Amino acid sequence: LWRNKIMDGNIRSRILKSGYVKEQAPYTKSELREIFQCNDDKLTHIIRQLRYKKLLKISKKDDNITDMSNMVDEVVDVRDAINDVSGYRYVFTCVGVIIIGGFVLKCYPKYIDDVTEEQDLLLKVKQVLKVLEKYNKNTNININMLSDNVGEKNFNLLEVILFLLHDYYENGIYINQHTIIESNGTGSILWDRTVNQIQPIIVKNRPYYTELLTRKRVDEEENYFRRLHECILTECSKIFSNHGLFRLFDDLSPVEFESCDLDDFGDIDYILYRLEREMCEQFNTRKQQLLKTMHAYIANKKGKYESYALSVYATITFHKIWEDVCAKVMQNKLRSTLKDLFVDNLGCLHPEYENSGNNRLIDIIDKPEWVGHSVVNYKEETRKKAKETLEPDVVSIFSFDEKKCFAIFDAKYYKIRFSDEQVSGQPGVGDVTKQYLYNLAYKDFIEKHNFDNVWNCFLMPIDGVEFIKRGYANMKILQFFNFGNGDKNKHYKDNIDIILMPASTMYDWYLSNKKLDDEFLSVIRLINSGEYGNSHKVTIR
Repeated sequence: LWRNKIMDGNIRSRILKSGYVKEQAPYTKSELREIFQCNDDKLTHIIRQLRYKKLLKISKKDDNITDMSNMVDEVVDVRDAINDVSGYRYVFTCVGVIIIGGFVLKCYPKYIDDVTEEQDLLLKVKQVLKVLEKYNKNTNININMLSDNVGEKNFNLLEVILFLLHDYYENGIYINQHTIIESNGTGSILWDRTVNQIQPIIVKNRPYYTELLTRKRVDEEENYFRRLHECILTECSKIFSNHGLFRLFDDLSPVEFESCDLDDFGDIDYILYRLEREMCEQFNTRKQQLLKTMHAYIANKKGKYESYALSVYATITFHKIWEDVCAKVMQNKLRSTLKDLFVDNLGCLHPEYENSGNNRLIDIIDKPEWVGHSVVNYKEETRKKAKETLEPDVVSIFSFDEKKCFAIFDAKYYKIRFSDEQVSGQPGVGDVTKQYLYNLAYKDFIEKHNFDNVWNCFLMPIDGVEFIKRGYANMKILQFFNFGNGDKNKHYKDNIDIILMPASTMYDWYLSNKKLDDEFLSVIRLINSGEYGNSHKVTIR
């Protein structure tokens, strides 16, 4: 357990307490009390709130459970759990930042080593928050504070402040403009007005205008909403500073305008009325979003922010983020059309697939079909195709050592453990069988296009800088499908390889939108090797 010790000098006395917790790690009551530095009554309130938002699970202690991700959140009375020191354990299910009860909680991913130094841990948490932010933007996730319902239950102060600060850095302060007409100004000439209102000098039947009317757009410096925006940004910046959050979101910096108070703009109901009127007059998307956010912030000022029990910038589905990272970095082609796949050294599309060249690679996977027979006439059939089917995380097609390669990657957010006695924390039987079925779904496509190499891999995150081919999974009952195309010289194995991927390196590539060349081929060379374990690694810096 760590505590933030580095504080800004000018807010040292006001910055809130903070600490770290690890996703999916079991904590006891005494450990929670030490983390939050509070009494049992306050701890009970905190646990209730975290559990209500599904950020925390409670279960009776079972020393035989090693994979906490599958732990059931049992129906227990929180006060009973608090009173029983040894009978329960508490597991955080999220990754991100939580503000609750005057405390800043930083939840880091489960794969990060427990021995990580605090400064290194802070850097890794900051990187994870950047990944979370990019994923939210890429997937167009709508956050609560932009909804029409700005009631207390939907209000999330942390997300509101982040939106306001990011919007300001990208778009600047809220500006309304008005148009003024000038004589011989520097703006665009208003010829209609000039011709109709100015008397010209006629020389040889040609009009000459000694005065031209021009149009100029002027920012309203004293605009009510501009000043309100400045005041809210200053207040939000102070809240962010008091919580020590600029250390976590280092792409942001404090914003401070001329000192003002929200009371200078009228009471809350009047401010809300003015914002609602302005929203009706503005049609610019950015202004609409900004006005709605300011409205949400002001509407929730009636309850002092210090009394808000919970504010969250975190996710309980970090596995989806890991899947997106792997898809982007490992050059996912599932959404590419078949005619666009075969470029460079990959040859041409097979004649049997030419008519479906505009279909995507994912469309090759067959969908279940439901067939029903009539009660009256059993020979009559009703058929219906299912809307959904199997969907791999990543399918990549590329040239490697002048050979055509087809790779099926499944991003698994598991912390797998290997020891001399056992393997633990591995994916379930359903995950293994699906990998075989993905291969079967593309069997005809692979054979028709004569791929030289076919790989099937689990990609799992680790804390480190090395890519490691750690082991494999297989299921002999499914190997009779004979996924290979019959050529003994083809490189194909029935095993599903386990590739451990350094998360920080993957995040760096994801955040920089890097198109991997030599680095990607180095990882593929590792996958292509016949060696397993720590004896075969690839380090990319």
